[in-house]
Amino acid sequence: MIAPRVDDSIRRSFVVGLGVTSALVVAGTVTFFLGQGKGLVEAHATITTDFRSITGLRRGSPVQLSGVEIGQVRAIAFEATSYPCDPLVEDYGRPEDGRRDDCDAQTFCAPEGYCAELEPFEPTAHHARCRRDQDCAPDELCVTDEFRRRYPGVFWGGDPGLCGHYETVLNRVRVTLAIEADKLPLIGRDAVAKVASNSVLGDQLVELSRGDGPPVEPGSHIRSEPSLMENLETFRARIELALGRFDEGLARATGAFERMNDPRTTARIKDGIFALGENVENVAQGRGTLGYWFGAEALGDVRSALSGARAVSGRVRAFASEGQQRLAAFDERMQPAIDHARQQMADLRGRVESLHTDPERARLFVDYEGAAFADLRAAFARVDDVLTGALEGEGALGALVTRDDGWRWLLDLLGFTARMDTLRTVVRRAYEAHERGDTRGRAALGR
Repeated sequence: MIAPRVDDSIRRSFVVGLGVTSALVVAGTVTFFLGQGKGLVEAHATITTDFRSITGLRRGSPVQLSGVEIGQVRAIAFEATSYPCDPLVEDYGRPEDGRRDDCDAQTFCAPEGYCAELEPFEPTAHHARCRRDQDCAPDELCVTDEFRRRYPGVFWGGDPGLCGHYETVLNRVRVTLAIEADKLPLIGRDAVAKVASNSVLGDQLVELSRGDGPPVEPGSHIRSEPSLMENLETFRARIELALGRFDEGLARATGAFERMNDPRTTARIKDGIFALGENVENVAQGRGTLGYWFGAEALGDVRSALSGARAVSGRVRAFASEGQQRLAAFDERMQPAIDHARQQMADLRGRVESLHTDPERARLFVDYEGAAFADLRAAFARVDDVLTGALEGEGALGALVTRDDGWRWLLDLLGFTARMDTLRTVVRRAYEAHERGDTRGRAALGR
């Protein structure tokens, strides 16, 4: 009777243990999902950001703001997209002057108005020399010192003044972030996202900066920064480029030293030093061409040439001074004439303008319809008719021209005939008295 009781006790203990274990498993599962998926009970808003690389980032990775978790990574997808920008103000100037930072740190704003990536420099490829963008192909730009100062994050391994190819359609990894709705107003429109490492667990997370300006809106897109691994990769590329150039310089220096160790090179250097010593001695002794040019005779010639040049220069200065005086005098005489001419032109302009205000006088000079010319032609035609009629004996003028008694008729009309008869009588009597010697006649003649 004891064995069945023992079996029942074991059975009851097993059932109780199984129930407790199941309860613990359920509680642990619920706790895990509540910790990993708080979005099931809290309201969230989504924003997006694009990365070049997200090594270690996955769905469910935390999103932090100033070290505080405010959301999780909801989705990860590949995108080939373009980002609009303004090439006039992108990364240029101060924010209060209208500066924009629409492009990521490793991209720049191309002339087409889209963020672009610069193709890495290839030492073996052909890169044309340039001074401005117009010197390069349509899909290239001139990498100048100004460009490198404006976009320091854009890596370029070549020298400035070379054309570099760029692309405006960029391949990116788009990460959708689920942010707690009450935390969204804490994120400014200029916020930046970057992939960081959780120093405690070693997992990757998305770290957001606070940003400036108004808060982001649900569905907005924010910029991103390169991760630590990307910065290390860029630094490694820069170091490799610097080491490559150092190797080139070292190889050239080694080649120079090797040539210096050549006995023939050493002999040529010794010969050159010996020839230089001879030339110096010749110069000191005044021998040879160099000796002549550095000797006393050559210096005398140089002095005389300089003296002549000074004399010529003095005459030129005197001539120039005299010319300036003459020009000044001419200017003094010319200026009143110019002022008078300007006054005459102003008077003429005023008279011409007055013609436009006086229609009768303007009609004599400006007759677009030809009315004044027609009146003049009609007047000449009437004069021609009068002269023609006079020649034919018509009218008073015709009588004067064609009839013998016409002028007598005119004199009679004016009273000149009687006066002429009286004058002829007086002259005749005076002449007769003179002939007779009559003093009264002479007196009369004197009157």
